[in-house]
Amino acid sequence: MALNAPAGTPLVVWNRTPEKCIPLQAMGVPVAASVAKVSAKTTTVVAVIRHTYE
Repeated sequence: MALNAPAGTPLVVWNRTPEKCIPLQAMGVPVAASVAKVSAKTTTVVAVIRHTYE
């Protein structure tokens, strides 16, 4: 989702699997160390939650 944000959109990202943030970090997007740090740096939080039905 963050990769599809319009250019110049201010972002801070976090993922429970830090390696998944590497492509964004390589593009200059700040990666937060925790969910709490994301919310401390932003006024709006968008959560993408995946659930697999069996």
